[in-house]
Amino acid sequence: MRTSAIFSVVAAAAFSLVPFASAAPLVDAEAAAVADAKVLRREVVDAKAGVAADVHARDLVGAAAGTAVGAAAGAAAGVIARDTKGCASILVELKVNLGASLCDLNHLTSQNATTETITPILKEVVSVIGDAVTDLKALVGQPISVILCSADGTAQVAVSVIAGLLADVLCALCTALALVLSVVGDKKCLLDVIVSVALGGCLCELIKAVLAIVDGLLAELVPLVLSIASILVSLGLNVVGNLLTIC
Repeated sequence: MRTSAIFSVVAAAAFSLVPFASAAPLVDAEAAAVADAKVLRREVVDAKAGVAADVHARDLVGAAAGTAVGAAAGAAAGVIARDTKGCASILVELKVNLGASLCDLNHLTSQNATTETITPILKEVVSVIGDAVTDLKALVGQPISVILCSADGTAQVAVSVIAGLLADVLCALCTALALVLSVVGDKKCLLDVIVSVALGGCLCELIKAVLAIVDGLLAELVPLVLSIASILVSLGLNVVGNLLTIC
C-alpha cells in the first residue's frame, strides 16, 4: 500500500514534467518561423528596393538620353537657322556692303570724277551685287518661310518689306550716280564706265533674282522706284527701267 502511494507520487511528478519538456521544441519552432518570416520580409523589401532602384536608374538614363538627343536636335536646328539666309537678310547685307562704294561716289567732285576713279568703284558695285545675286538664286525652291524670313530670322516678312529693301538699294545707287553725273566734266565718261562694267545687266540680274522667288513683288516695287525713272534714262539704264515697267 505504501509502495503504491509512492509510485503514484512519482508518476504524477513525471507526468507534470511532460508539458514543459514538449513545450520547448514548440517555442523553438515558433521562434524559428518568426525569424524566417522576418528574413523573407527583408528579402522582399530588398528586392522591391532593388527593382525600384533599377527603374529609377533606367529613368535617369532615359531622361539623360532624351535630353542629349533634344539638345543635339536643337543645336542642329540652330545651325540650320543661322546658316540659312532669307531674301531680306541678303538685301540688308547688300545695302551694307554697298555702303563704302556709295560713299565714294557721293564724294566725287568735278576734279576727281574721272574714268580712272569711277571705274574701280563701279566694278566693286557690280561685284558686290553679283555676290548677292548668287545668294538669292540659292533660295530658288526653298520654302516660303525661308525666302521671306526676316533679317534676324525671327519672323516671316511681307512682300512689301522685300520690295522696300530692294527699292532702297536701287534708289541709293541711282541717286549716287545722278550726283556723279551732275559733277563730272564729261558725262560720256560716266556713261562709258557704266557700259564697260555692265552695270545695267547686273542690276537686271538682281531684280530678276528677287522676282523669281517672291511672288507679287513687282506690284509692290513699282510705286517705290518711280522716282528714279528719269535717272535711269539719263544714265543709259533704260533696260533696268523697262524691267521695272517704269520707263
